[in-house]
Amino acid sequence: MDRVGLCDIRGMPETVAQTPDPERHAFMLMAAARSAIEVAGEALRLAEERKSEVIDPGGATIIVDGLRMERSLDGPASRRGVIGAQAFLSNLVIVENCLVRLAGLTGMNPDIAGRVQTALEVIRAVVDRKLRNTAEHVDERVLERDGGLIVSTFFEGDLFCSTRRDGSIGGIAVTQATLDLVTDALDRIFWSEAQIAAIRARHPARFNRP
Repeated sequence: MDRVGLCDIRGMPETVAQTPDPERHAFMLMAAARSAIEVAGEALRLAEERKSEVIDPGGATIIVDGLRMERSLDGPASRRGVIGAQAFLSNLVIVENCLVRLAGLTGMNPDIAGRVQTALEVIRAVVDRKLRNTAEHVDERVLERDGGLIVSTFFEGDLFCSTRRDGSIGGIAVTQATLDLVTDALDRIFWSEAQIAAIRARHPARFNRP
């Protein structure tokens, strides 16, 4: 599915749940989710470029409230890294949105519907959509509170963090492990363990990551 199709899926009205052809829409939603996974992978690589500007503290790693703090040159790579981190988060939320739509389709096989819910639980454990909502709608967050809302967004170590609507700080680990976990949850909806193993054996360069 091309990127135009992905945008169409994001704006799909709630009436899709009334479709008489759940198989067709399930295919469309999974294609959109796969596309978002691919974009998240590119965003992760962009985020990792920032590491070239991290200054080695000489072994004296600074930890503040469990968060590894970095000294950075704060150059173009660092700024692109933040863009990549935000894109990483946004596309994983797209995956979640697709599965929410998939769960709402009528006529879904009960076993598949159960696996969709399991996948959603796994994804929601690592993807903070409230963080995404602030990162993409900071203007609304500032204006909706009396006196304004101070929004803090930062990228330290592997954590991309920002203020949630209630003023708390949320974060996501911008790592290959996060991407692998979401991808695996998506794979297990329609594929068996044997099918997943066979696919990974055929494409070792894609799945056997460091």
